[in-house]
Amino acid sequence: MNKEYLHQFEDNQIERRLLSLENIPKVEGILEGKIKKLILFEKKYLSGDVDIGDYLSVDKVIDMAPSIYRKVDNYLGVRDITNPILSFENVNILDLGLLFLPKVLPKVLVKKPTNDLYYPALKRIVLIPCRRKYESVGALVHEYTHHIQNEIFPKPFFRKNGIFKEGHATGTTRQILERYSKEKDSEIFSDTIAYDVICLRRSYLWMCKKLGQKPNEELLKSKSPLKYIENVHYNKLEKPSIHEIGNTAFLIYEQLYGKDIYRQIIKGEF
Repeated sequence: MNKEYLHQFEDNQIERRLLSLENIPKVEGILEGKIKKLILFEKKYLSGDVDIGDYLSVDKVIDMAPSIYRKVDNYLGVRDITNPILSFENVNILDLGLLFLPKVLPKVLVKKPTNDLYYPALKRIVLIPCRRKYESVGALVHEYTHHIQNEIFPKPFFRKNGIFKEGHATGTTRQILERYSKEKDSEIFSDTIAYDVICLRRSYLWMCKKLGQKPNEELLKSKSPLKYIENVHYNKLEKPSIHEIGNTAFLIYEQLYGKDIYRQIIKGEF
């Protein structure tokens, strides 16, 4: 991949393209559709029609991980990606940390004041175990996608462009989970809708402010039966995170160019 190709995925370029008046109705349409799906999904959940599954032990996560990696490899069309090595350590967060460490690194104590998962570009992934299966699958897909990015893209590019990394990894996770949901005949594996709504709402407010547009207040009112998204703070003066901007940008790309963009990007064909 040459510099000209990678230039389009730099954070400032993604932001510049996102902050366009023509994207306001696109985001509104995507957001409206996601809210409708969220309401239907949560009504099914509350009626007991959605099985959220059991919590997974560490051993089950270890056993499951290779098959999840191969799903991501196949979806993104990559080969010969070295599997991360799994190791467990106590970390200074809520529970054990699940670390993926290369052989050349010693075991380390990872201290991070959060219970989130992350990939610090040192070929290790930190997850929080004691999650339900659908959460563990999504976490493995997302962080393994970062691992692939780190292997495929030049290191200076990978380390700098967080909006691209998070948008691409979140979108890949969304596509894999949709397929997984159909395979397992369980809607719970497609439960990324609430997160999409949060990302879209925050980005939408920011875009409207930057572009001098009045937001559609109906799209900002919570209609979630579980009230999950009501607990999220929305501030039109606050810039969204790289995760939120990235996810919003890639949701627009999906609408414009189709859902195969994640593979195309990795193959240098976007």
